Parts: sequence; C-alpha cells; structure tokens
Amino acid sequence: MPTLGRDKTLRQLFDTDDKYNNMNHHELMAVIWEKVETNLKEIKNDIDKLAIHCQELTHQYKDIHQKKDEIYEQGQYFQRVVSAEAVGHKSRPHSVRK
Repeated sequence: MPTLGRDKTLRQLFDTDDKYNNMNHHELMAVIWEKVETNLKEIKNDIDKLAIHCQELTHQYKDIHQKKDEIYEQGQYFQRVVSAEAVGHKSRPHSVRK
C-alpha cells in the first residue's frame, strides 16, 4: 500500500472495515475521493445555509436600525413640541383662580 494509505489519520478513518485493508491503491483512492466529495458537499450546504442566515440577519439589522432612527426622530419631534409648549406656558399669564 502506498505511503498515503499508510498515514495514521487515514488508517483510523478507513480501518473500521476490513475491506479497506485489502484494497489496492487506486481502489482506496477512489473511496477516499468519494468521502472527500461527500464532505465537501456537506460543507457547501452548511455554507449556503449560513449565507442565507447571514442575509436574514442583515435584513433584520437594517429593519431594527431603521426603526431606531424613526423612534429617535419621533423623540426629537416630541421634545421640540414639549419645549415649545413649555415656552408658550411661560409667556402666557397664569390665570388667577377665584
């Protein structure tokens, strides 16, 4: 068996079944390649799911940021209204109660 097939980590991965011990190099490489392709597909699926989730989070962030800005603007508006009313009350004479 070639050096690649003798690598400890590969042996641990493939020694769970005796059929791998009896394979020649090209057979073992085909099995290794199949497992690598399967793992790459799973990783690609995970990355695709994470990309979609990232887009959703970005959209939620933009919505929250926009709502925060709207609330801030409303707060500024109400602050101006209250200040104007306070100034208006100071300039009016107080009514005298009888």
